[in-house]
Amino acid sequence: MKRQWEPEELVEHWTLDVEDRVLLGNKTGATRLGFAVLLKFFQQEGRFPQHKNEVPGIVIMYLSTQVGVAPEAYVQYAWQGRTIEYHRAQIREALGFRESTVADAEEVTAWLVAQILPREHHEERLRDMTYQRFLALHLEAPTPARITRIIHSARHTFEEQLYKTTLARLPQEVQAALDALLTVDEHEEEAQEQDAQVITLHELRMDPGRVGLATVLQEMAKLRRIRELKLPADLFPGIAHKVLAVYRNRASVEEPSRLRAHDTPKRLTYLSALCVLRAQELTDGLVDLLIQLSLIHISEPTRQAEI
Repeated sequence: MKRQWEPEELVEHWTLDVEDRVLLGNKTGATRLGFAVLLKFFQQEGRFPQHKNEVPGIVIMYLSTQVGVAPEAYVQYAWQGRTIEYHRAQIREALGFRESTVADAEEVTAWLVAQILPREHHEERLRDMTYQRFLALHLEAPTPARITRIIHSARHTFEEQLYKTTLARLPQEVQAALDALLTVDEHEEEAQEQDAQVITLHELRMDPGRVGLATVLQEMAKLRRIRELKLPADLFPGIAHKVLAVYRNRASVEEPSRLRAHDTPKRLTYLSALCVLRAQELTDGLVDLLIQLSLIHISEPTRQAEI
């Protein structure tokens, strides 16, 4: 939970409404303030705080003024024992929640694999979505550490499935052509001596040089090299560009020897992601290069005339 709250945010998210006050009942002192903290925290996070210090001091101050209890009383609220367990149960029942189980965690993991990871890989957004899923199911969310394990398990499962399905979509000749990129790259000098037009993996990963005809020809050769691989058009159905970029980036930074060390499904997924996205980039880049070249040629006669 964030530590800083603006006054208008406190009013919006931490104000006790009529139903909240009914739940407070005849509770007094530290018990009254502690219950109010648990209640509003649960409404915000879908879980209870793990320890007293997890609740920002400004929130405790704001709630203390509403329940008429000094904020110092919060430290007296017992964080273990029958009272807090009863309060948690009372809040769950009032809000229509129950404690999540191992089976619930497995269901959320499967949901992440099928619905979320094909379009999102950012850790914090995955965490937020996971909490929101538990909240939508009216389940008390597990501890933050458990949430992390759920996300990591889902990501591992998603990636293993992605590697296997990608390999299954690649014909044998395409698999061999992708691996040949690594072979050529490891023997780059020899290959260049034999054929000056050979495009290596290293060159495919490079950005274009300065604007000029030579650069245009080099970028066209890169695009032609990728098209010669004959990658299936529907190789990554349903996978968002930003997710595919995660695997492309891995192929962009790893040395050929390290790429070859991966098992076949992972290695070919990395290389395929790189080639699919590079083909898109090269196509767009060539358009920009040609436009820049035409502008240069148009401006040349003007400069000549001025001279």
